[in-house]
Amino acid sequence: MMIPVETRLSDGRPMLIRNQAHPVGADMYLHCHPEGQLWALWQGGVTIELQGCQWVLPQGQIGWLPPGTPHASSVFRQAVGWHAYLQPALCEVFPPTPTVFRASPLIRAMLAQIADWQIAAAGLSERQQRFFAVLLDELLQAGTQPLMLPMPSHPGLLHLARGLLEDPAQAHPLDTLAREAGLSPRSLTRHFRQQTGMTLVQWRTAARMKKALEGLAAGGSVTRVAFETGYDSVSSFITAFRQRFGVTPARYVQGMGK
Repeated sequence: MMIPVETRLSDGRPMLIRNQAHPVGADMYLHCHPEGQLWALWQGGVTIELQGCQWVLPQGQIGWLPPGTPHASSVFRQAVGWHAYLQPALCEVFPPTPTVFRASPLIRAMLAQIADWQIAAAGLSERQQRFFAVLLDELLQAGTQPLMLPMPSHPGLLHLARGLLEDPAQAHPLDTLAREAGLSPRSLTRHFRQQTGMTLVQWRTAARMKKALEGLAAGGSVTRVAFETGYDSVSSFITAFRQRFGVTPARYVQGMGK
């Protein structure tokens, strides 16, 4: 499949900053660009499709895509955000793989100030360089969020995984899932782990958490999201959510709005 390359910096500027809004359902075809991309959402939520994995970016978090990373996006709640496209020379100190950073109040305040910058073709001013260096240090210190979900490559397993993503509440036994994938239960278990690095149980939990983030970002209550993602009780959902993200769903939602 041809992946169009989009170049956003063509006049020598080291950085291009855009404030953008995307309606629910807006999709972007699989593409890449030679610049690195920092992506912050002030509200809403976006699912990013990468080669071999999916990634959910809820509001209040900061996404990073290295230069040349093929990706597509789908908006699941009207998204208002900030994009910064960076020339490769500015990207060398960022992680070499796509990353979701935690966004502290300080980081959000710094991004809001950077959004008003006027970037000259001659490059960043000395003050802007110092400010950007502090932002980068804060991002790296803030830590990352476990929001990546690897996808299997086997056609039957990929079909199965996409079905589980669409309806994470389904609780079919292993034998049923294996028949859907056209494999024996033993082969399903072995190949799924080889291709995703996770057991089917671990992957299903991660898929439920991805769906939970989308539901919470869309304004769903903790109770509603718990049952929509297949948990038998709200308390078990809260426990699983806290184990993965370090906070309860209610605290996570509160943090998204800060």
